[in-house]
Amino acid sequence: MSEKSLSKIRAVVFDFGGVIMSYSLVSRMIEEMSMKIGIPIEKFLEGKTQLWTRFEKCFELMSGEITAKEFEETIWIQAISQVYGIQVTEPIRWLTVKEKQQGVLNECMLLLLRDLRKNGYKTALLSNCFFMNARSVEPILPIDYSLYFDTVIESCQVGTHKPNRDIFELMHSRLGDLGIGEPDEVLFLDDLPEYCAAAEMIGWNTVQVKSPSEAVEKVRELLNLPTSELLKVEKNLGKIELEMKKTITEIGK
Repeated sequence: MSEKSLSKIRAVVFDFGGVIMSYSLVSRMIEEMSMKIGIPIEKFLEGKTQLWTRFEKCFELMSGEITAKEFEETIWIQAISQVYGIQVTEPIRWLTVKEKQQGVLNECMLLLLRDLRKNGYKTALLSNCFFMNARSVEPILPIDYSLYFDTVIESCQVGTHKPNRDIFELMHSRLGDLGIGEPDEVLFLDDLPEYCAAAEMIGWNTVQVKSPSEAVEKVRELLNLPTSELLKVEKNLGKIELEMKKTITEIGK
């Protein structure tokens, strides 16, 4: 991203999972799923990445062609059977069990959204997501859209998904209705590199989110927004933790 393009940014588009929401409860979900399947947690972890990819890349789910309930009853059973070489006949419920929601909202991202809006930036949400038990026009994700976003696209509601070019073009059209004309006026945050690459193909600026707090700090720096008190506290806590580790290491010598 050039300094010239950054100076033109007037809108910031956010992904949801892995950006606004962290998958903080995934470890508990993994342990419970391994118990349901009846295999040791160590063996389950060996196939976890392959299994999770089957979920993330299930574009029939993300485009709304099937619901999460249908996914659990068909594709997920097949994926578990293939990855672990076992016969699974009963659905393993995890997407459709509300108390098993796999994440919490990142406060640093919510504060960034608040500050962006206070400073006149347009904010948008572009997320691959799915219908639970039935198709619905109601919001899918667990966040009050009106508080944080000027426009929202949920993949299952529009029949396409990231990284398809058409969903980025649809979002850009929505931003156009808000007065955002040029692609280099947009900054996009996503945790997956292939989705960032797809956004760059239409001319958007991107930040890949590997750590939410670090990504927030980078965006604030790029757009000259002040660092939030929360990030300052997190930084200080990180420094304290490092000092404690160094002290323990010295004592152990």
